[in-house]
Amino acid sequence: MAINAADRETIIQAVRAYMAKERISREEFAARTKLGKSTVDKLVVGIFSEKTVLQVEAQLGTSLRSSGGGADFAAERQA
Repeated sequence: MAINAADRETIIQAVRAYMAKERISREEFAARTKLGKSTVDKLVVGIFSEKTVLQVEAQLGTSLRSSGGGADFAAERQA
């Protein structure tokens, strides 16, 4: 199942908002999510697979898509 453009943007915003709220670097985010730094670098610019999103959601215990809690991170960031 492909990630649509709206969800992709929500995911990007949620990840950026999470890092800002937690005041962590991309390196720390990579460590928390058990991803490589280059994968995180791609994630914050919108280049990622559904597998990557699922791993981030599992490690952080939240949903990054518009139907889940990650949308709250994205909404806070836009406000």
